[in-house]
Amino acid sequence: MFLNFLAFSVMIAIFQSQGDVISTATTIMFNWDLVSFIPLLGIEIAVTSLVGRYMGAGRPQVAHRAALSGVKTGLFYSVVILILFVFIPKTLVMVFHPDTPSEVFNASVPIAVTMIQIAALYVLAEAVLVALIGALRGAGDTHFTMITSVVAHWSFVPLLYIALNVFHLSVAMSWFFLVMFFLVFCGVLVWRFQGGEWKKLK
Repeated sequence: MFLNFLAFSVMIAIFQSQGDVISTATTIMFNWDLVSFIPLLGIEIAVTSLVGRYMGAGRPQVAHRAALSGVKTGLFYSVVILILFVFIPKTLVMVFHPDTPSEVFNASVPIAVTMIQIAALYVLAEAVLVALIGALRGAGDTHFTMITSVVAHWSFVPLLYIALNVFHLSVAMSWFFLVMFFLVFCGVLVWRFQGGEWKKLK
């Protein structure tokens, strides 16, 4: 977890190195991303607990159903977030409007709006991700989830740096590529869960 947060911090620092306007836009977007993510952590903890309990009782099929229930709960919540991110991103951005007029903030608004709308691409996948990570951890498949998560998070760092500083892509396009990579990471977790090897762990 520490390594993941460290990678996330480095990624934010790369965004913020692009200037005050982009720094403001990315800060606003990541604040909303964090707000939307916190409830999903509760789902992950619940799924980890339930799957661990049922696997310990020798009931892998019930553990599987518990994991799917976690996925459904997360998706129900994330649909609401998706709607907000797609249809009222500017309203969300304006929550951070400073009391005094700011040219930097005004310039950051369209960038933040676009980044929030791009974030809408992964909110449903994020719900699936946290539930499945919880299930795999609860079943004892901790080594795979840890390695995969750390590798994925640290892959974001060079990808973002190259996109911004080598190919000189816009911040929105760079963010889009990171989101696409995140979806690949989610696909790996789905593949691991669907493979069913976690049900055989003791």
